[in-house]
Amino acid sequence: MTMLRTPKGTLVVGAVVSQAVYLGSMPLLTRVVNPADFGIFSVWFSIVSFYSVLVNSRLDTAIIGESSQQHASSTAALSLLLLPVWLLIYLATAIAYPQAVDGRFSLALAGILMLAFAAWHQVLRPLAIRADAYMAVSQSSGLQGMLRALSPLLLISVVSGPLALAAGEMLGRLGAALRIGRPELFQKSLYQRASLASAFARNASLMKFGLPSAVLDTVNFLLFIPFFAQLFGFVEAGLAALALRLVSAPYALLGPSFADVFHWQLSQALTRNENPMPLFWRTVRQLVMVAIPAHLLIGLAAYAGFGWVFGADWSHAGSYAAIMAIYWSTTYVTSPLSRALLITRSFRAKLWFDLWGFLVCFGALFLASPLGSFRAALAYAVVKVLCDLLYFLLIRRELRRFYLENQTTKT
Repeated sequence: MTMLRTPKGTLVVGAVVSQAVYLGSMPLLTRVVNPADFGIFSVWFSIVSFYSVLVNSRLDTAIIGESSQQHASSTAALSLLLLPVWLLIYLATAIAYPQAVDGRFSLALAGILMLAFAAWHQVLRPLAIRADAYMAVSQSSGLQGMLRALSPLLLISVVSGPLALAAGEMLGRLGAALRIGRPELFQKSLYQRASLASAFARNASLMKFGLPSAVLDTVNFLLFIPFFAQLFGFVEAGLAALALRLVSAPYALLGPSFADVFHWQLSQALTRNENPMPLFWRTVRQLVMVAIPAHLLIGLAAYAGFGWVFGADWSHAGSYAAIMAIYWSTTYVTSPLSRALLITRSFRAKLWFDLWGFLVCFGALFLASPLGSFRAALAYAVVKVLCDLLYFLLIRRELRRFYLENQTTKT
């Protein structure tokens, strides 16, 4: 009970409710949505999710580490001011490559709305965490999960399967943003030239190196389903997408909460000139204690009973889930820890690592594709684990370097 009263515990409760409701609805959805429609939706969702990482120009990742609430709010304001640029880029993608939305105007429009709602939510969450409004963030997570789960079931009888699923994602982001709500973002002073120029100057390095790094990092994760569809077709992509949703559930449940709290605590520790390594290793232990047993259990259960839970048409997805569980056990650990690279401002090192990881992982998937979809997925999983291990070593090295350099400077 004491754990539930901590910031991390409060955030985890909301994430657990969100994912429990959403995943609980999947056996119903898979009986009214066929693998091909789910594949179309998953390709759309991967592309929109890619832009949702960029739609704040990565300034949302700087909010927690800002030195004052005024600076945090001005950084959030700058990111929202740049939002229309990213919406136009997404629209241009949908027009130039209609296969990204399966040629449907309705999916393109849903993508624009979802990106707008996601951008708003992504700056509200760190602002609320800085203000210790953990309960509001937790409740917004629960509301998002409910809307994602219930909306498609209610809309499936009046719109197509892909659009019903897209509407659920869109309404989920909107509900989460409305629940948090930070009225200080409407202050006119935040949008004055001096305030915006100061926010840009503070975060110029992040935008210069962090933005292309985020592109590679996000593509490395989100391109998997569209690339899989290109290699093996929409049906196999739909099966793999459902498996990915299940296997990534532990991270969706706990990962963002661990990442946000670790980010905030690490920022505060370095501000107080404390050695960050005890916090780093404590977080590693907490992540590993969840990652290994959770993904082992999911992999075994999925391989044995996927078809029984989700329907006979989805039985082969269990094999994909078992394969994906291999690399998600390491990604679960490294992804939250990577927030340290934002604080140490190791943008250049992260950029080069993300480029290398992208080429190696997708190169393995492509080269193994003649062997069949399952063996190609296995090759990708093995290479991804190796990349995660190297990423962990990079994060540890950069954190130690940053702390020792600061100690030397102050001495």
